[in-house]
Amino acid sequence: LVLREVGAMVLVGVPAGAVLTLVLSWLARRYWLPVPAPFEWRLPAWVALLLAAVVLLGTAFMAVLRVSREPVASLLRRVPARRVGWRVGAADAVVVAVAIVAVVNVTSGSAQGPLALATPTLLAVAVGLVLAHLVVPVATVLGRSMLAHGHLGTGLSALQIARRPATRRAVAVLTVSTALLVFAANALVIGARNRSDSAQQVVGAARVVTVDRPALSEVRRVLDRLDPS
Repeated sequence: LVLREVGAMVLVGVPAGAVLTLVLSWLARRYWLPVPAPFEWRLPAWVALLLAAVVLLGTAFMAVLRVSREPVASLLRRVPARRVGWRVGAADAVVVAVAIVAVVNVTSGSAQGPLALATPTLLAVAVGLVLAHLVVPVATVLGRSMLAHGHLGTGLSALQIARRPATRRAVAVLTVSTALLVFAANALVIGARNRSDSAQQVVGAARVVTVDRPALSEVRRVLDRLDPS
């Protein structure tokens, strides 16, 4: 019964993913490639689609097989028993330490090249890990304080957040993804400004236009029509 439900979602998702792949391929050929590319849907694409369906169905079968062997009492328990407290793993500590060293190098001016570009990513991961470890004890203390002061709804909500094992992972993923999105937007803006400065320095113009036809008279005619000044 569970395999039929999960397998139906997998079989619906595979053709939906194939359609999304075709759309992204069309966008790439239309807007990103410098020259038009022909549309191709060859045998390797069908083999990859079939392989994806087989792998996803196999993964679903393994997950369902494990759940179906569990007793009913264990399935009714929503949250496994675990200790609540501050525990930092070795990998987390190494990432935080490396991020601190990278930030110090950048602020001191000694970091250049790939290390300087990787520093925002390391810092985002470090902040996400620290917040992920802080959210559970903070939510626990906040929930107990709210219950002690009679705020039943808020206290139970905070304690429920602290009890969920996925809370730390969710906080870490949201923090890292948001920080990387902001960094990517800043890098895009700074890159556009640097290209404009480079254009002004090299050719004395505020903008550089790449054309696909080398006829100077035609380029001048188009520019005069767009901006006579």
